Amino acid sequence: MTDKRDLRVNTFDRYVKRSDRLVLQTYSSCEVPLGCGGAIHRWVDPAQSLPLVLVRDFGDRPCTITIDGVAIGNARVDVTVGKHVLAVEFESSSAPLALRVALFYDESFRGEANPKKSPMLTSQDDGLWFGTTTEPSSDWQTNTEPVSGWLALRPVAKPARAKQAYLDRRIDRAASIGLSTKPGRAWVRRVFTLETTDDEWVLS
Repeated sequence: MTDKRDLRVNTFDRYVKRSDRLVLQTYSSCEVPLGCGGAIHRWVDPAQSLPLVLVRDFGDRPCTITIDGVAIGNARVDVTVGKHVLAVEFESSSAPLALRVALFYDESFRGEANPKKSPMLTSQDDGLWFGTTTEPSSDWQTNTEPVSGWLALRPVAKPARAKQAYLDRRIDRAASIGLSTKPGRAWVRRVFTLETTDDEWVLS
């Protein structure tokens, strides 16, 4: 009588992907039209760009927001290592200028390359957020050097809106800042830097 053979049962382990260099993002069916229970995954190399989420509160005031001159169409953005310009162009309004902004690491990414601490950049009364009501030069959305004639934004009341609206609660980590402006357009910019090390990513 022969000995029983050792059974080799197939498992899903061979389909599991891991990386100590990449991070993995998962989009749920709530974010893209996948149908119930669907999901999309993508790998991102932090050496090339970092997955960030941009949360903002501008009240009822229409505006266009850009990073390095590229319009931001949704909350998720990929930002490369280096210096950048976050810029907002506000349409004309009789209300004073007020805003809250938070830019932080997208925690939907998972992987060995994730940072030990989630980097975050928020609107603050720190002298680094600037605004103007005078139409700026053509490179105001991309020039990372200081621009003359702009005023540092200061603490103001939260942006006003006619009726309640859903706001990502993470925006509460950001301070409300702005300018006392006359009716008209307004422009805001913040130069920031993204730096990475082996185990830490820093927004400043």
